[in-house]
Amino acid sequence: MKNFFTKIFCIVILNLIPWTVYSQDSGIKFNFSQPPGTMLFNNSSVGAVSIIPGGSDDQLASFTPPTTWSGFYFGGVWYPQDSTVFYVSSNGWLSIQKPGDAIPPSSLPINNLSSNPFRIIAPLWDDLKVHNDGEVTYKITGVAAARGLVFEWRGMYWDHNGTDTAISFQAILYDNAYSSMARRNTIEFRYKRNGSDMDYVNNSAGGASIGISGFCASDIYAFTNVSGQPSKTIPEISDLSSKPPDGSTYRLNPGTHSNDDCANAQVVNFISLNYPLFSSPGTTLNSTQSL
Repeated sequence: MKNFFTKIFCIVILNLIPWTVYSQDSGIKFNFSQPPGTMLFNNSSVGAVSIIPGGSDDQLASFTPPTTWSGFYFGGVWYPQDSTVFYVSSNGWLSIQKPGDAIPPSSLPINNLSSNPFRIIAPLWDDLKVHNDGEVTYKITGVAAARGLVFEWRGMYWDHNGTDTAISFQAILYDNAYSSMARRNTIEFRYKRNGSDMDYVNNSAGGASIGISGFCASDIYAFTNVSGQPSKTIPEISDLSSKPPDGSTYRLNPGTHSNDDCANAQVVNFISLNYPLFSSPGTTLNSTQSL
């Protein structure tokens, strides 16, 4: 009898408490800006680590970041230094992975941000090739509380049938220990052209994608053109055919939200204050209550 009255009391109390619910649309969230900046090549100072050599086509490399890199939040999910593996493709993308994540099966020469679960970060994804004098490298820059992990594709044919280097570019991941909140867990894309807008660009592969894929199909943040603001739309624009402006920097600051991995997120629904709540697969909700 005591348990019966306890349950009745709890139901009454739950229905009397006013709740405020803040919903979140599914998937990755970023805020876009274009700060001033220039691309400083990794080989301009010591510390660059070569992972894909010059002359490579359709190559995939992987590595665990150095201990000087503290870790990274991506899409609200924590990727600690010691259990994170980065996969880097000669085709202009990288993937952040931890145990249990789906691993890219190849260098993925066909760009498609919206139909993969591989957490791809793509400053310029197409069927590219590394020039004989080029290289794909990574490097830790900065000091404690101001470090970035720089992925660089230097001297790239675009596409793999090109006749000379068209462009070099970087993706920079600023780690979770960065003292500036504005830079913490931020992603930057930086570009350096060889020649003008279309020089040495061969689009026989159909064009490129620029942006980020998240935790499930259609979870993307993609650019609709090479110099404009990206948007979270599908289908993505996968036939970008000109170079981003020379020396441009695109900064992607993570939006604030709780973990959302698409498949396991739960949505909390309220019918009214007089009915019990229920949950179903979908989008994570953040809720607070006031008394």
